[in-house]
Amino acid sequence: MTNIKPVSDLRNYTEVLNEVRENSPVYLTRNGRGEYAIIKLEELDKLKSTTGLYNSFIWR
Repeated sequence: MTNIKPVSDLRNYTEVLNEVRENSPVYLTRNGRGEYAIIKLEELDKLKSTTGLYNSFIWR
């Protein structure tokens, strides 16, 4: 299930951070529009690696 919260919920950031799980980011909205995503660092590293690998094949 997608976890979407208003950015104002960061006033209680501990609760929001506790909801972040692997393959389950927390999306934050500002004025009703998507603005940010909070993901675990391991997922960010995987995403960067995958993107770098993809780009190395595309630009050859």
